[in-house]
Amino acid sequence: MESLPHNLFANVGRVRLFRMAPGLVRVAARSTSPDVSERARRRMSRIEWRQDRVAGVPLNRHVGFVGAIEVGSVAYDGSNRFWIWSTPLQEDAWGYGPTEQAARTALELWLASWLENFRPFFQAGDAPPPA
Repeated sequence: MESLPHNLFANVGRVRLFRMAPGLVRVAARSTSPDVSERARRRMSRIEWRQDRVAGVPLNRHVGFVGAIEVGSVAYDGSNRFWIWSTPLQEDAWGYGPTEQAARTALELWLASWLENFRPFFQAGDAPPPA
């Protein structure tokens, strides 16, 4: 199971979470840059990113889609100098990274972890999912 680079974590409500094994667990975060090659990032991502625009002017905000469904966004916070990710799929789920790519990776890993909770529902079979 992959783990987040040490600077990537999620904030759910007021609890800082960090993905290590299945699920999310509490740990401290560090602020070093992730060391992930561009090829590995492209291979890992299933999210199509589109740059947001207002009146034709590109913004420092990118919206991620899987098919027609918006799964999240990353936006630059100039006053704090980091990239914030958030998702419309769960209230109070957000996080940040030192770079745009770090925030995108954190969102994607959070999304994969969150979707794992729905695996029993989507698995084919005659038996209902375990309670």
